[in-house]
Amino acid sequence: MEAILTRCGYRCDLCLAYKPNVESNPANQQKLSDGWYHYFGFRLSPEKVICDGCLRRGSLFHTQ
Repeated sequence: MEAILTRCGYRCDLCLAYKPNVESNPANQQKLSDGWYHYFGFRLSPEKVICDGCLRRGSLFHTQ
């Protein structure tokens, strides 16, 4: 996968929440859910930890 730096500051190819990475290793969702709770004190359910990428058309952060 090509390195893409996005608006969130992460590289999609390294991000555990990026949809292709979740699909190749679903355990990533649980790791992120646990990590965010440990470090930031909030719990996001693992099935909600998935990102289509902010530059994808139709996504929340896509701009033309």
